[in-house]
Amino acid sequence: MNRITELIIDKTSKGYTHREISNFLRVKGYTPNSVSMIEKTINSVKKEYKAKSTPHLISILYQKGHFKLKSSNSRELKKSTSILRNHQDWRRGKIDEPQNNPKDIGEAIDYIINHLTKK
Repeated sequence: MNRITELIIDKTSKGYTHREISNFLRVKGYTPNSVSMIEKTINSVKKEYKAKSTPHLISILYQKGHFKLKSSNSRELKKSTSILRNHQDWRRGKIDEPQNNPKDIGEAIDYIINHLTKK
């Protein structure tokens, strides 16, 4: 896959619309960047991998290892782990710091669960 195709597939896997992907490519200076080109690219990759739909394509590509943990996700993993360790230490009386924000704890739990169940 070339760089534009990789970007299109990555953004598609994250739920971006074709219009949003087109705008992203345009801002980054990639051409061609039309919605039509994005649709043709996705259809071409679906055909190459014999995918019946776009979600099926994303699933196939994920299983083949096309989506990896990136550094920004690695930072999020470290942040989530730190929040949960701090919360556990507080719960067990090892530290006197007040409990973390419940929303942050919930998001950290969600992130860790998603990370662990991806593979």
